[in-house]
Amino acid sequence: MTHNLRDLINTQLIAIKSSALITAEGVNYSALANSAEYLNLKQEIVACLQTFDLRVLRSQAEKPSFWINIYNLLTIDGVIHHRVKKTLLRKAGSA
Repeated sequence: MTHNLRDLINTQLIAIKSSALITAEGVNYSALANSAEYLNLKQEIVACLQTFDLRVLRSQAEKPSFWINIYNLLTIDGVIHHRVKKTLLRKAGSA
């Protein structure tokens, strides 16, 4: 199971993107929160992370990629959980 975490993340993210919840315009967080794709991804990722052996990340390319994907998933989950309505991005010229 630990070796398939990267594939699991990629497969589930593709399913979410293909369901039109993530588009070039952004993420439809309200729809994503209630989607089967997202709920499946969250359950499967949590189960895999509990037993994931970080030693399988051997290349210098795999390590940052893994952590960036985890960060992105946690950010999306935080936005959904806390019902963030405003953008997370800082616009040019804003403090």
